[in-house]
Amino acid sequence: WKSLQPSCNQQLTQKQKELFSELYDGIVENQASIQIKGTYPYSDYIRVYRAINFDCPELFNIKWPMKCYVYANSVDEIVSRVEPQYYMSNSEYKQRLEIVIGKIKGMSSAASFGSTDVDHEIYIQRYLIENVTYVLQEDARRADRAYLDGYAKCDGYSNATMLALRYYGIPCLNITGWTYEQDGKRAAHRRLPHLYHPGHGCPEAGGCHL
Repeated sequence: WKSLQPSCNQQLTQKQKELFSELYDGIVENQASIQIKGTYPYSDYIRVYRAINFDCPELFNIKWPMKCYVYANSVDEIVSRVEPQYYMSNSEYKQRLEIVIGKIKGMSSAASFGSTDVDHEIYIQRYLIENVTYVLQEDARRADRAYLDGYAKCDGYSNATMLALRYYGIPCLNITGWTYEQDGKRAAHRRLPHLYHPGHGCPEAGGCHL
């Protein structure tokens, strides 16, 4: 899955991508304490945290925010460690991910799944609308809740959609912002999946920024 991060991750510097990789690999294995190689400024951690949050719907095992500690070790080297909190054990996480992927894979057998990327996106969107109930609770942002437990909130729908699109090799990223009433008053915060075609907008054209 780490190789399927086409949006926010592309905007990271090489050093930030190294930090992204260290954190990603540790989170996948439910490591309680991830020792970070090298020293990074606080701003790098913020950008990488956002990239993981926006680009990795498969990491539904992690709770936000993550704690980061920076200190000097016994030989006065500055070292860092990140201590994520998890919703479940690593074995349960991998089991749930396998079941979720099985459900996503099974979509392709439906006659209405179609043959184009847009057909697939429409089918996935309708599937989630018809099978998932909107709720307001913290864990409803997780993609697995949508597929296995039938509920989600805004970013839960978005993460579930992006996970399915990524599985089928369709470029996709999350867009976050506010919706507005006709009188210009800010109405609600929304997070939506957005399809893009390389060379025709975000992220190559710089349309999506962390």
